[in-house]
Amino acid sequence: MHALYCLNSFLPRWSLLHFSLCFYLPILFPLFVAGNFRAFKALIAAEYNGIEVNVADFDESAAALSPLGKCPVLQTANGDVLFESNAIARYIAKTRRDTELSGVTFVDQAKVDSWVDFGAHEVECEFCLAYKLAISCDL
Repeated sequence: MHALYCLNSFLPRWSLLHFSLCFYLPILFPLFVAGNFRAFKALIAAEYNGIEVNVADFDESAAALSPLGKCPVLQTANGDVLFESNAIARYIAKTRRDTELSGVTFVDQAKVDSWVDFGAHEVECEFCLAYKLAISCDL
């Protein structure tokens, strides 16, 4: 079983299999502050692929696994350690080829990568900037 280390005290309970994915702003806001919102990419990929991921608290021992000391960090069943949310999500997406979550052809894979990069560079960056500005202005 894989172990994903993140600050999970605010993670909501959800299931894509039952189409009851519910994100509430009051739940997401503490996740952003704690840095957990990036872990959702990996958890959603795991849910779609039917892969069991144990979400554990991010403590000092988990921080030591990451070269940057940040979450999320994935420790695979083999003991390999992956860091950075997009890399973890891509790894989980590629562990089962039958679901075709990461694309079948090179073009499909590039399209998936395009949307992942779009989310990381256009959505996450803008959201982080807006949040930091709001905090600095005491909004």
